[in-house]
Amino acid sequence: MNSCASGESILPFRVMSPIGAVIKPCYGYRFEFGGRVAVFSSDTRYNETSSNTAPAPTSWMREVAIAAPELMKEAYIQRIIAHHTTPRETGQVFALTRPKLAAYTHIVAIGNAQFAPPTVEDFIAQTRQTYDGPLVVGEDLMTFDIGETVTVHRAQPQSARA
Repeated sequence: MNSCASGESILPFRVMSPIGAVIKPCYGYRFEFGGRVAVFSSDTRYNETSSNTAPAPTSWMREVAIAAPELMKEAYIQRIIAHHTTPRETGQVFALTRPKLAAYTHIVAIGNAQFAPPTVEDFIAQTRQTYDGPLVVGEDLMTFDIGETVTVHRAQPQSARA
């Protein structure tokens, strides 16, 4: 654990990778500051141990991955998905920890020329199967202010996006 002035801390923790995974070690981080907790998890598989973040985080930022269903029979797609959590699994993590804001910040949507990649709506719909709390899907240059509430700032207003 790295301690900062005034009781702030950064606690790295190992996240679960598939057995024999080429992506290891892989870490998540728990930031504690001003009575608040922010948790960021990098590539990982679902497990309840990494969800044990008492006290509950103010914000929980996670990675997530899905592929077009037609591609899931391909071994190389299965290997990619094996390094990540699905929206349904990630929703389970959010449901266990009940953050003030849950966010997807590393998003893997796999498609090809034949099958369109899953959409943001697909990620949200699958997450909602297991989690009903506040959720945002990250965008480039999005920022978060973590205080009594968590405020999301987008790089450009939605009306200015293509």
